[in-house]
Amino acid sequence: MTLTAHSLIAAALLAKISDPVVGLPMALASHFILDKVPHWDLMTNKNKTKKEIAKDTAIDIILGFAGAGMVFLLKGGLDPAYFFAGIFLSQLPDLLEAPYVFPRFNNPLSETMYKIQHWFHDVIFDSRVDAPWGIYTQMITAGLFLLWAFH
Repeated sequence: MTLTAHSLIAAALLAKISDPVVGLPMALASHFILDKVPHWDLMTNKNKTKKEIAKDTAIDIILGFAGAGMVFLLKGGLDPAYFFAGIFLSQLPDLLEAPYVFPRFNNPLSETMYKIQHWFHDVIFDSRVDAPWGIYTQMITAGLFLLWAFH
């Protein structure tokens, strides 16, 4: 799933769950759970150069925080430190995995996160789907969570 989708869904969760003891772990756990929704992500197309992946990832991070920021502003009354810490946690597994894509920055933590993420993507069925279908599933999933958050 893209970081944007992870961020929007975590924003919805955090907007409904005000207790950080519950909300922060849920934001992190949601990343792994949502990676089982059939989806497209930046690593689905393995033909990209490392430079293209880095650029696309930076854009994805920015879009994720911008979308979450819109939820924060529209929902109102949310603790900014709690809210944005949760958004960061929802992106963290992919951010920790990123150095594995760039071998000169590879380390045991990023390699372990890569293996954990691949297990989640591949257990029972491969959850990666080509565009546009894998984009549609993320839009629908994020949309449902946002509807719930604002209901």
